[in-house]
Amino acid sequence: KQWYQRRVRGALTQSLSFDYDYFIKTDDDIFVNLPLMTMSLMTSPRQRFYTGSCMHAYGGFGGYPHWRYCSGGGYVLSRDVVMEIQKLPEQVHQVKFRPEDAYTGWLINRLNTLTDFKVKVFTQGLLKVGPYKCGPFTHTWFYHHVTSSKMESFFQNIDQNVYVECPNS
Repeated sequence: KQWYQRRVRGALTQSLSFDYDYFIKTDDDIFVNLPLMTMSLMTSPRQRFYTGSCMHAYGGFGGYPHWRYCSGGGYVLSRDVVMEIQKLPEQVHQVKFRPEDAYTGWLINRLNTLTDFKVKVFTQGLLKVGPYKCGPFTHTWFYHHVTSSKMESFFQNIDQNVYVECPNS
């Protein structure tokens, strides 16, 4: 279980050696709608920002409080949040749960609870879970459970300027 925490902390720490406004984490079976994400982030806060599909609850067991977190399929942290996470006391990281996305949500919860640095959690439905049926450029930043053959098809359609209309829902 501890390797989840080490992986998250290591990625966040290493990311600070680069110049960026947002840290974006996705799974390996995610198609990222980069044009839509880029346009959306251009008008988003550059500080104290955490977003994705943040409608998931965790905790309430083993003495842990309940907290919300963004699904690990894809979430975004502003750089200052990454920097503040590095300053959290070591005991915050000594937790006995997984998955890593809940751990990241835990770190945000601890920032909001233990420090004066308050992070705004933007609860947006930016992650579409399940089989992808249309698009790819619709209203969602991340599409989860996309196979490599489907990704290849996306890129071929993009190269050929083919757009598949989504049914109204």
